[in-house]
Amino acid sequence: MWEQAGFRRFLALDLHRRDLADPIPEPSLPVMAAGDAALREIVPIDDASFDGVWQLGALGLTEALGATPHSELLTHSDSGEIRAFAIVGFGHRIGYLQRIAVAPDARGAGLGRSLLRASLRWCARRGASHVLLNTRPGNDEAASLY
Repeated sequence: MWEQAGFRRFLALDLHRRDLADPIPEPSLPVMAAGDAALREIVPIDDASFDGVWQLGALGLTEALGATPHSELLTHSDSGEIRAFAIVGFGHRIGYLQRIAVAPDARGAGLGRSLLRASLRWCARRGASHVLLNTRPGNDEAASLY
């Protein structure tokens, strides 16, 4: 039907779902809510973490924050510098992990896992029954985190 309407396959996504009925471990590293002013600080991390169509830039990250009725920018900072971030949202009993990225030189230290846990807990506190996220197929590094 879509092809008959003139649409063509552009890319594929893996959609992941995590039910929130089970306890969610505490983040092992500190995660803080950040204000809109932090958006300009996360753009370089996003640019270094994604390429091509997956890069959002400042405008796309702003849109990700506004994609759900309730959202939060969560960050981990080291010596006052943001090293990793997650954009999490909530609406209609569903949580959404809109974006998660760790600066390349900070990977492997547990920042992504801490942000993921903080995001899941944020959604659970708002009454979400589950969290959805998507990633590109073959993104084994992200899949191992999720």
